[in-house]
Amino acid sequence: MLTVLFSSTGQELKRFPQGEGVAISVEDLLGAAYVSGDEALGLDVPYTRADAEVTGLTPRVTGLAITIDVWATSGGECELHHTLQTEKTLKVSVDHAGPLACISVHADRYWVTQSVEQPLGTDGTLRVEDSRGIHVSFRKSGSFYFLEEQALLRSLSALLLWIQFPVLITYWFCILFLGTLSSIYMAVVHQACRDPALSFAFGGVEASM
Repeated sequence: MLTVLFSSTGQELKRFPQGEGVAISVEDLLGAAYVSGDEALGLDVPYTRADAEVTGLTPRVTGLAITIDVWATSGGECELHHTLQTEKTLKVSVDHAGPLACISVHADRYWVTQSVEQPLGTDGTLRVEDSRGIHVSFRKSGSFYFLEEQALLRSLSALLLWIQFPVLITYWFCILFLGTLSSIYMAVVHQACRDPALSFAFGGVEASM
């Protein structure tokens, strides 16, 4: 499966061939990320966001949330989810025959905090340590199809059994390749019996012959 990293505008940035590991640096993720607003995205670029109570601080101080979307497809067309809402997508065609894994990145700047509590002593005192940094999460979606030979063979075998193909092969082999048939066996094989009970009984006689 070919893996392709796209920018926020749908431009192809990197390709990772099948069998090769996918390694993307933080700088590459920030360069490919879609971020709300017209401000530049960087760890040392100050930004202001009223709803997050951030004024003139950098993502290196407040932290950063990165969402990596992985879209799997076999149709040669990638869907890039630019926001956290899956309804807004950008479709990009890729010149490749085979399954694809399309990577797009969304960045959200706000106070990203992870708290760790450690008990101190036996009187219930806690020490809380807050750390801020880059939080990375993944979302996977899409679908791809391929021909499964084993399933095809199983379906073909079930069809042949359902139409009693082995019985027909055995019948014609006995008629054509076992020499001249006796008059009794020929009559049993070719004469139709209208009585179901007799037909069932003579079927056993035919098998014993």
